[in-house]
Amino acid sequence: MKFENSNITGIMRMTDQYIVTDNIDLSKLILSRVVLHPHKKTKGHLHKGQDEVYIFLFGQGYMVVGNETFSVRNGDIILVPDGSFHQVVNGGDTDLVWCSVYNTNNESTTDYKNE
Repeated sequence: MKFENSNITGIMRMTDQYIVTDNIDLSKLILSRVVLHPHKKTKGHLHKGQDEVYIFLFGQGYMVVGNETFSVRNGDIILVPDGSFHQVVNGGDTDLVWCSVYNTNNESTTDYKNE
């Protein structure tokens, strides 16, 4: 299978904050494409039992992983270890776009930060 960045297909979720498309064609990995709208942020959370890789494709903002904050823009890759809190913030005037890859471990859990 081959996908172009803008043509990842799958299960789509949309809110006023973002558009997420999860491709579930593989049996052990999920590829998600996320479009985070200007001046929005993801809900901070962590996954127990799951590593995650973020590959930023367009725009700029920052990402919190654990106790660290990273500026992010196209070409940046952020590794999120199992159990690490993470959140992406788009402080700019254009969409912030990335792909994330994570395993399909059905025993993993997601805990959201209370905001």
